[in-house]
Amino acid sequence: MQELVVAAIVAFAAWTVARRYLPAAVKKRAAASLAALFARLGWQRAAARFAQSAEKAGCGNGCGSCGGCGGCGSTDQAQTPADFAITPENLRRTVRR
Repeated sequence: MQELVVAAIVAFAAWTVARRYLPAAVKKRAAASLAALFARLGWQRAAARFAQSAEKAGCGNGCGSCGGCGGCGSTDQAQTPADFAITPENLRRTVRR
């Protein structure tokens, strides 16, 4: 019985970490794969739920700024280098401290 409880806790922890830290493109692909698997098994409600979550993964979920997934049509505008206001004089002052 303890093994089942430990397995359930580990599975839940792995699912929580994966849900939080995986890139949006990987989450979208996993949701589409699970939707296809559940459709083959005949679990239509679960398949519809995962298909819906795979479709709504887009620019609004944090993926649109990088343009890596290609789903939003975003350009490389977000990848331009930022302008900084650090002068060499400011750097010299911090080195002396």
